[in-house]
Amino acid sequence: MIGRRSAAAIALATLLAVLSSCSSAATGNPLDVTNTNAYEAAIRWYIADLPQPTDTTNTGPLIMFVAPSSGKTIDAHTQAAVAKDLADMKDVVVVRFLDDRDDAVQLDVAGRPVKDRGVLLLVNSFSPHPPPLDLQVSVYRSEAETSNYELTITHTTAAAHPFTATATASTAVVPG
Repeated sequence: MIGRRSAAAIALATLLAVLSSCSSAATGNPLDVTNTNAYEAAIRWYIADLPQPTDTTNTGPLIMFVAPSSGKTIDAHTQAAVAKDLADMKDVVVVRFLDDRDDAVQLDVAGRPVKDRGVLLLVNSFSPHPPPLDLQVSVYRSEAETSNYELTITHTTAAAHPFTATATASTAVVPG
């Protein structure tokens, strides 16, 4: 049988564990642009603002490969949260997260196009902080069709999608 001291110690330990898990989850400012917010805003920006390919043979949703330019893994929590937040766009875009950009590219085809007639979004790393947040994104379709963008992510009043991205600069990459 557990004595009063043992029961009190267990209750205190449980309370401290709960409080520490709450405080560690709340260490970030709720108004910070998180990885999830940044990836979602960048994907929505691309779909809304950039011209889509004129290839009419592909009538399904756009296949978008998303990878960090650093080559580091996008954590599973971020991937799941972005997928959930983009559920309203399932008929428009299918997002596939990658660690290595080469996994999206047809390396053995001339011009090295993206697989599945898709697009590759390479997102530079950043530290979460309150908006505005400047984010560098490269859009790659093939060696001949690559552009770099600087996006500014800001807070919106839309409850469903609280952050939006707008391009503040762009540069076409000319193959060498």
